[in-house]
Amino acid sequence: MKLEQIALNGTLKVYTHKPRNREKYDLLLSVNNAKRSVARILETEGETRSSFKYQLIVQVRMKKVEYDESGNYTTRYLEPYFAGECQTFQQDRIHDDLENSVTQIFSHFDGFVQEGSGWTLDFVMLIKLQVYRMLPFSNGNRIRYRQAP
Repeated sequence: MKLEQIALNGTLKVYTHKPRNREKYDLLLSVNNAKRSVARILETEGETRSSFKYQLIVQVRMKKVEYDESGNYTTRYLEPYFAGECQTFQQDRIHDDLENSVTQIFSHFDGFVQEGSGWTLDFVMLIKLQVYRMLPFSNGNRIRYRQAP
């Protein structure tokens, strides 16, 4: 994966991975090959940032062939995104949370290509990791009010 974009003074970082020829026709293979780099990036981010959130997103190209009454066919294409839940980084849960995100992506994908929908995977276009810096509120942010007389 390579760093594609940094925005808002480093608050948001976007890493992307374009699957190679052999793996881009198989969603499972593409995501599993990218998981190692994603885990490495998260570990590196964990060393430099105190707290952050991240989200794994996959963009694919879907194909649907439709036939009309005269026997002619048309091919329709869509390029949807399938995303895992936004996760809060915890060093000891990287692999579990990443596996949870991948499971959610596959669940969304399966829902899209449910039996009878006619949509099939053409190829995987992009795997994206978005990392968001998080500044949790601390106890020092509490506003103190005067006591009523």
